[in-house]
Amino acid sequence: MKTLGQRLKAFRDIKKISAREIADQVGVSVSTYRDWENGRSIKGEPYTRLAEALGVHVLEIIEGRRPGDIYDDLLDIEKTLIRAKKKL
Repeated sequence: MKTLGQRLKAFRDIKKISAREIADQVGVSVSTYRDWENGRSIKGEPYTRLAEALGVHVLEIIEGRRPGDIYDDLLDIEKTLIRAKKKL
């Protein structure tokens, strides 16, 4: 399974946009975004902005899977965000 950074890079490559473009859309410096692609943990909650900028579902970024049933996905997102907040 790919890491979060590997998924970010792969989605960016598919979309054919630069790290600077994604960083600008997410509202972080390009060095911060590149650090994320290189394995640095993401602090805060930019996952929704990342998903929008990359044109993918937030679960694809966080867990590397596509959404299925909307109710189950909402529960999964909630659980994932709770776990992410605990790590801060």
